[in-house]
Amino acid sequence: MVNSISHKTRLRCPKGLTEHIRKAREAVCGIPREALSPAGAWLEDHALFLLEEADALKREIKRSPRLPGENGVPRLLRWARAVCEAGQGEITAPLTVRVIQREAGEEEITEEELSLLPNALACALFECLLEPLEACPCEKERRDRALAWA
Repeated sequence: MVNSISHKTRLRCPKGLTEHIRKAREAVCGIPREALSPAGAWLEDHALFLLEEADALKREIKRSPRLPGENGVPRLLRWARAVCEAGQGEITAPLTVRVIQREAGEEEITEEELSLLPNALACALFECLLEPLEACPCEKERRDRALAWA
């Protein structure tokens, strides 16, 4: 077995996740529905759900065991990120198995990692949302400035 793990670390939600969701929600809620992009309308419809899911995820992983990792990042999270990247919006069980087998190589997957896989995938998916969430308040600001000039 190849072992490149230097220490154990905990799975964590992306930093500032709930704050980013709240700010994005505030930004889209200030725009008339008909003026929203499809992404903005989706966010308006799903922001509360995202907040609930983020809070539930934080509670679930708060007491999770330490996992093998490097540089403060559990290898399980690295694998989950690779699954999200490979899935390009669609994550399936066969894809997840294939990607994790490729990423793990000869390293054994622990029982703790296997049990925390859904949480790691949720963390990785939330990481994918951070950039668009961060852009919402900026887009609202630009829109407001443009309307002020009109």
